[in-house]
Amino acid sequence: MVKALLGMGLLLALAVPALAAPAGRIVTAEGQVRVNGKPASEGAVVSAGDRLTVGSQSRAVVTLASGAAFRLGPQTDLRIEALGKQTRLALKKGDILTAVRSGSDFRVRAPKVVAAVRGTTFYMQATPVHPSLICICHGKVDVSAPGRPGRLVDTDQHKVYAVKPASRWIPLEVSGHTDEEAAALKVLAEAPAEE
Repeated sequence: MVKALLGMGLLLALAVPALAAPAGRIVTAEGQVRVNGKPASEGAVVSAGDRLTVGSQSRAVVTLASGAAFRLGPQTDLRIEALGKQTRLALKKGDILTAVRSGSDFRVRAPKVVAAVRGTTFYMQATPVHPSLICICHGKVDVSAPGRPGRLVDTDQHKVYAVKPASRWIPLEVSGHTDEEAAALKVLAEAPAEE
């Protein structure tokens, strides 16, 4: 019994540092940026379960150890549901521009659209004006409305849609992000993870 308890204690001691390791960091914080309701600045650690909120006229850029980077725009509310081999983000409102290293398992769920990424750059918006806007900037993204079959979009140029009920896709013009922002995020996503 004592050996079993010691063995379990050793296992826990080895596992705790791995669990405590930061999964991501805020690399840019402009204006009002909060993690779990507390003000956050550049260098702040983000982990699974955290809620990131960005105020009006504010922005944040986050890098993840899993090989992704994302930019949150003004008035954004995002929850990090899972990080690691599978990254899951829930965009409650606002907008997110992401760059994801090829081979990553990365999903962003908004109230009316879900994007499963396969190594790409994409932009998503969940606002009153565009509750289901998605732009696949470059690469492959499987896009679906909740409870609907997805559509794989593979492109080397911007493809922008409003995904509507009954799987209707309405083409739109590019807005809310620039090629320069997408390229900068791609560099961050491709960079080796911090130790």
